Amino acid sequence: MLQKGRRSCTDCSFLILFLIFCGGLGSIAWFALDNGDPYRILYGSDSFGNTCGRNNGPIFIRSNKTVEKEQFEYSGQNMTERRFMFPLNASRALDTVWTCVRSCPEVTITTYEVGWIFDDGDHLFSIDIMNRCIPEDLITFGRDLLRKVIELDWIRGYLHDLIDTSPFLLQMCLVALVLSLIAIALLRFFAAAIVYFIYLAVALLAIGFSGSIWYAFWKVHKNSLSPYGDENVTEATTPNADHKPFQLTAATLFNSQDFSQLFNLENTTTLTLFAVAIGATAISVCWFYTMTLILIKS
Repeated sequence: MLQKGRRSCTDCSFLILFLIFCGGLGSIAWFALDNGDPYRILYGSDSFGNTCGRNNGPIFIRSNKTVEKEQFEYSGQNMTERRFMFPLNASRALDTVWTCVRSCPEVTITTYEVGWIFDDGDHLFSIDIMNRCIPEDLITFGRDLLRKVIELDWIRGYLHDLIDTSPFLLQMCLVALVLSLIAIALLRFFAAAIVYFIYLAVALLAIGFSGSIWYAFWKVHKNSLSPYGDENVTEATTPNADHKPFQLTAATLFNSQDFSQLFNLENTTTLTLFAVAIGATAISVCWFYTMTLILIKS
């Protein structure tokens, strides 16, 4: 049984270290604000050191200590009305020259008749993202890539399962929340009993859940070895539009199929259950081992 005693702070040294750590974080943040320039993060700067959106002072540099400082070319420009960063070559954004502009381009210029307007590179239709002109083509490419990923069969299968079972998942979360609050309230009066009950209940649930999942996979494996299938599988397990999500899952799991398909990414139900079975087994072993050590020490 747990021994009751006077409660006191047992981590004073770590509390002091934590306060020192927080003080160090605050000092670093203050040093960065005092010596840095948050304005450059907000609006950015061009390739010549001019911060977009404000009047800049000249920047002086020198190649070595033996020569006098000289002003860096094109630095010290008034960029008050130029608040947006624009790359001259959007296809090589890391290597190209960036400049401050009044607004991001709203059209794409591709004809030779208007090429004189922007001789240094393509004039691409851009979208303002955090005061950076990002070409619309790149955003479209990202959207298309995301759509293609979502359209993959196995990802769509996972998303479909999550959407179908979302009401049940929400209900289970609410039940878990209520049970947690009840357990916390009972800890005030039955601390030792509640702690041991939680340890034992979690261990039994994890073992039972993992065991049921492995039993389901054993049925599938047995079904794949039999040339006639499992006689216990009836038409009631055939999926149809009237079944609930958990019924569809059970029907897919116990339906006659080859065991090699368990590792097929297109078979999302069995692949998910296989991963859950492995995880539940690991949790069961770890929890049972931890509970045993606690009971021995107590």
